[in-house]
Amino acid sequence: MKRMARLVSVIVVSAVISAFALGLPSAGAETTESELKKRQEEIEQQIRQIQQDLQQKKIEESKALQELRKLNTTLSNIEKQLRTTEKKLSITEKELQELEADLQKSEANLSAKTKALSNRLNAIYEQGDVHILEVLLSSTSFTDFLTRWDLVSRLAEQDMALIDEVKAEIGKCKEKRQQVLVKKESLSNLLNDQNKQRQELKMASSRQSEIYRDIASERKEIEAALDDLEQESARIALELSRLDSNAAYMGTGVFAWPTPGYKSITSPFGWRLHPILKSYRFHTGVDIGAPYGAAIVAADHGSVIEVGWRGAYGRVVMINHGGGIVTMYAHTSAALVDAGDFVKKGQIIARVGTTGWSTGPHLHFEVRKNGEPQNPSGFIK
Repeated sequence: MKRMARLVSVIVVSAVISAFALGLPSAGAETTESELKKRQEEIEQQIRQIQQDLQQKKIEESKALQELRKLNTTLSNIEKQLRTTEKKLSITEKELQELEADLQKSEANLSAKTKALSNRLNAIYEQGDVHILEVLLSSTSFTDFLTRWDLVSRLAEQDMALIDEVKAEIGKCKEKRQQVLVKKESLSNLLNDQNKQRQELKMASSRQSEIYRDIASERKEIEAALDDLEQESARIALELSRLDSNAAYMGTGVFAWPTPGYKSITSPFGWRLHPILKSYRFHTGVDIGAPYGAAIVAADHGSVIEVGWRGAYGRVVMINHGGGIVTMYAHTSAALVDAGDFVKKGQIIARVGTTGWSTGPHLHFEVRKNGEPQNPSGFIK
């Protein structure tokens, strides 16, 4: 529902852009400065709203991507565990096969021993106790009697030992086979559970991928709408500059550096990879690195024509120097002048900040001639 509402918002914005585009007069039409400023105010309000939507969409996109990566990492770990379990199960099955072969040998051995024992017992049974008595009574002496008795006892002990050996071997084989069967069953259950978990993770990853693609697509639509609005705002700014192009130049002709003590240009004039949108766009000014709250001064004498919020530029101060030359000081944390004020070259007009689309404290300094962006380096000596 929220996603649909945002898409509707984008459509409404597009309609607003079209309306402004149709309503904006050509260069030859008569339009008052107040009408143009009113239209630009309405567009700036739309830009601020779209920027909020875009920021929210980027947060959603980042969270969706993190969740997708988390799911894929878990899926990768489960697949590794699955391969390990499959190897263990394969080894266990081989052990079971070897054990079955050992059991067959043991059973054959047991069969032979049991047969020997059975034959001995049958012989004793058939001849009975008389046979043993005859063996003992036929002794020629007491010593011979003891010897024969010892022999009979040893045979009986051997028979009992054989019986115990048979029982022990049977028990040992059964116990070993049972342990391997339990191990195999445990690994088989684990393998089934891991397979089930892998399938569930694959489905979750697929759904999350779709969510991420939808959010990314919506973000691009919002960026496109924002781009259209900013272009329309620039068209109106151009028209406003043309209205002032006939005014006499008020300045000295040589600009002062706008951030005294801080001259590091972090992003020059011209084409660049936008640090937030991650797409190549034309940078219409220069970015000067300076700490938060640092002083911003007027580049030259002039009249303040705007103080306020301007979309991605954040809080701005704009000064008309006459002759179609306008300077803009963007991303300010505070403005120290008001629209309509006359300022002198080097006068402090604002403080460095991070308002609007900014990756950190800095001043975006822009120079326009008849509405067209100029490289500030051509004005500063």
